Amino acid sequence: MVLLNAVLSCDLDDCTPEFCISHGLRHKAMIEVRKLRRQLTNISEIDFAFLNGLNKHNFMLFSGPVGAVLLI
Repeated sequence: MVLLNAVLSCDLDDCTPEFCISHGLRHKAMIEVRKLRRQLTNISEIDFAFLNGLNKHNFMLFSGPVGAVLLI
């Protein structure tokens, strides 16, 4: 939870090197985390947009221990 707060705080402060130094964070690591968060956000938005376009009778979603399978 502490790491998540650090990442979000860094993101709010535009992830400046000064912020990272003052909070004991590695600037390059925070930049990479920021990129990964953006990628995950984009992927989830695309997936949800796709699912919202489908009628609930057009597909079945099975989830298991390994992941989820979408049958159309």
